[in-house]
Amino acid sequence: MKKNKKKLIQMEKIVIFGAGYHGRMAYRKIREKDPKKKIIFIDNGVKKKAKIFFKEKILNPKSIMKTEYEKIILCGRYIKEQKKQLKSLGIKKNLIFWGRKDLKPNKKILSERLKKYLIILKEIFTIFEKNNINYWADYSGLLALMRKQNIAEMSDFDICFNANDSKKIIKLLKKNSKYRIETRYHFNSKIEKKIYPQIIIFGKCNFNKMEPPTIDFIPRVFYKNKNEELKLDKNITIRSDHWNGYKTIGYKGLKIRAPLNSEQYLKKLYGKTWNKEENFWYAK
Repeated sequence: MKKNKKKLIQMEKIVIFGAGYHGRMAYRKIREKDPKKKIIFIDNGVKKKAKIFFKEKILNPKSIMKTEYEKIILCGRYIKEQKKQLKSLGIKKNLIFWGRKDLKPNKKILSERLKKYLIILKEIFTIFEKNNINYWADYSGLLALMRKQNIAEMSDFDICFNANDSKKIIKLLKKNSKYRIETRYHFNSKIEKKIYPQIIIFGKCNFNKMEPPTIDFIPRVFYKNKNEELKLDKNITIRSDHWNGYKTIGYKGLKIRAPLNSEQYLKKLYGKTWNKEENFWYAK
């Protein structure tokens, strides 16, 4: 009887694949319904020794072969890769796939996160305009604006800026104590081979309840030659004059700059159906 009881307790565990943004969203959704549910994470970032996250264990995916569990939740942009990896480990059953609808926070959380976003964005845009810093909504930020979608539903709000303003922007943003700022470096120019910082701002919030409002500033290199092709993510190229003009999009009292040819740009980034939000991130 004792052995059966012990096994039953182990089988109550839910496994979440990935401790990133989507994995954290899944964790919070489970906790909303059952605060006492046994949960563990598996993540490829964990090599040997188990780590602790949300007071829960994070294990290497291989460790799941020795663990009893009820189901494994796969969510986010890498479901296909996660499924393939588990299949290679001989794990095919009890896999649950969660899309945007499953991960979406409740209205109260979204409303609270949106308020925090608006406060930070208003402050940033005011600073930029006072100091003649050019910027444009990009990627997820632009996508949400053009879809007329709640920006609080996105993992972050992307803004691109002239790479030459990097040091100036960092200096201006570091004066504020309302958010945490990080800088990361990568190659952005295939011609000049210079390293420009990617700047990320994290707003303050209760991390157990929600993801912090996150602003991701992406450096862009501009060239005088309008025909110069710039290489973006996913091997996408775009003419260097793409950011030579802008329009403003009204959003919740804010006036946000966006590229003049936003529709064509988003089509390049996300395909012909960019305006339609799919439940899953990958193409069917």
